[in-house]
Amino acid sequence: MWTLVTGGAGHLGAALCLSLAESGRSVVVHYYKGEDRAREIVQKCQSYGVDSAAIQGDFSNALALDNFIKRYLRLYPETNCLLNNAGDYLVRPPLHTTVEEWTRSFQVHLHAPFALSCALKPSLIMAQGNIINIGVAGLHRRNANTYSTAYTLAKQGLWGLTAALALELAPQRVRVNMVSPGELEKSQDHHKIPMGRAAACSEVCRVVKFLLEPESAYITGQNNRNEVDPGLGEHAISIRFQFYGLANRPDHPWQKILRKKIVGPANLKKMREAANFLLKIQPFSIHMPVLSAVKLWGGNNSNPHCQILNKR
Repeated sequence: MWTLVTGGAGHLGAALCLSLAESGRSVVVHYYKGEDRAREIVQKCQSYGVDSAAIQGDFSNALALDNFIKRYLRLYPETNCLLNNAGDYLVRPPLHTTVEEWTRSFQVHLHAPFALSCALKPSLIMAQGNIINIGVAGLHRRNANTYSTAYTLAKQGLWGLTAALALELAPQRVRVNMVSPGELEKSQDHHKIPMGRAAACSEVCRVVKFLLEPESAYITGQNNRNEVDPGLGEHAISIRFQFYGLANRPDHPWQKILRKKIVGPANLKKMREAANFLLKIQPFSIHMPVLSAVKLWGGNNSNPHCQILNKR
């Protein structure tokens, strides 16, 4: 079974490919330009003892995307993970963006992930696999944006698609999540970051690998609570404790209570308090986000709440 990483020849894409290969996944490295770089990444992936291959594809228009999908399905019919990472970061206010640039941004960042998800659905369902979409920090704030408007709006649409696909594919045990980095090393942005540094690609890879672990099999439809953002977003790493079936019911009374209980940056104390609270009100319905949070914060399964959860 293959893992398709779109934009796999880019800075973050290359790191994701190598990280997944290191964990034992066979990786297809998609690239638009930069064939030599893609071939180099393939060789490095193969050095981990896994299969790897490169495939070129233009996602900027519907015809080219359709041609790519047909070639991909012919060459790699069995895929258990789709990682939608391809992107074209456009820094421009709306009225300075051409129609062509606007259309291309939505095509690459929203329409291509949708088309790929549809095309790979049979294989993903058969494998009970994963779709992971790469977003951007701050999608939950929905502030007026004149810095990178087309890019941000397309990514907000991708988050909406992530949630919808997660709900639709949950009965087939296909999980769909989003990982949203803040400013990365070698980024063209240079914002003042409270933590004093940009995120390393390895930190994003760690979250992606975590979501793909068997222990994370009950996490789907999540974004901001997996946000890798060193202080630029509302939370550095914050956790929304959800119940299966309530992810899209924000007005449910338990959700309202939980939002009051867990506010501001997450920490282990808050996670323990929330775990106790959840165990009291519905001890047999909570799932892995508590353990997930502890793992992301560098904890381990010796935490008593993790031990309780692991018995479920």
